[in-house]
Amino acid sequence: MASKGSSISFLIATPQVSAVSVLLTFSLLGWIFSFFRIVASLITAMTAGILVNIISRKDVSQSCEPAPNNTSSETFKDRLKSFFSYIEYELLGSIANTLVIAIIVAGIIGAVIPDEFFGRYMDYPFFSMVVMLGIGIPMYVCAAASTPIAASLIMKGMSPGAALVFLLTGPATNAITISTVIKTLGKKSAVVYLASISIISLALGYLLNIVV
Repeated sequence: MASKGSSISFLIATPQVSAVSVLLTFSLLGWIFSFFRIVASLITAMTAGILVNIISRKDVSQSCEPAPNNTSSETFKDRLKSFFSYIEYELLGSIANTLVIAIIVAGIIGAVIPDEFFGRYMDYPFFSMVVMLGIGIPMYVCAAASTPIAASLIMKGMSPGAALVFLLTGPATNAITISTVIKTLGKKSAVVYLASISIISLALGYLLNIVV
């Protein structure tokens, strides 16, 4: 059975980065931004997992029932059919739908928000990062769909660090995920989960602003 730290690391790393989101980030925002996004996800997931394992070390004695043995056999043809069905309808279909919505939102941002809006009204980069942290934590947007939105925000004058904060918090945190972590892993794990994402995203966002 996986430890609490492993579960937290999985909950953070899985939604934050994917092959599609990395390719989109590279094409829209460049390799430096892509590198920061990957490294930030790894650091956040490992830090949160290690801290959760440390604080929950006393709760290692947990009962575990063996999983029932499933004797039903599945042919290779059935597996192959289910694989292509997943690729066609679930994976590509969900990505296509979210990307279309994200492109529409990015277009609305580009048309409605004036140029250099964030540079004019959010002149302090760290303040803009805190604002994006507050926006990204409660809402949910997938890693692929958040990328064109972040690119359009940067075009309107937002700092790259603030966009990185949005890309790290939006996919990994939302109200449903937080409540699930509290119920299944405990309040301490949820606090570490949110604190790790918040602190590391702000720190690496600040570093990204310095680098670029």
